[in-house]
Amino acid sequence: MAKIAPVKILILVVSSNKSDFARELLNNLGACAVWSFLGHGTGKSGIMDILGLNNPEQAVFISVVPTKNSTQILGALCKDLDLYKDRMGMALTIPLGAISRDTLNAFLDVQKQNEMELKVFEEQQRKEQAELEQKERVEDVK
Repeated sequence: MAKIAPVKILILVVSSNKSDFARELLNNLGACAVWSFLGHGTGKSGIMDILGLNNPEQAVFISVVPTKNSTQILGALCKDLDLYKDRMGMALTIPLGAISRDTLNAFLDVQKQNEMELKVFEEQQRKEQAELEQKERVEDVK
């Protein structure tokens, strides 16, 4: 049986207004099985609230990354999401000492299934849009 390449769990926390950009960045960097959810920060600062600079809503991402690329992925996230600045978010990896092939495959299967469902949905949307445009053209001719 082939040996599984070492992987790490990556955790990324950013302001919710950066969630779309963060997801795209993670996908482009080769992260596998990216899960995300909204969280609510507990840190408070009176002056930040007054200035409207304190956004307690956070987007939390959890994914699997190859150990050999984890340093480069963290560096790119820090640079592109400004994580080196105060209060902009954080990223960290946790090594997985042992992960079964079944568990890793489950991660990857969920991601593949989600990607397939998204493709089917997008194709359905394109067909519906084309049908609507066709109906509009027919009505315009009448």
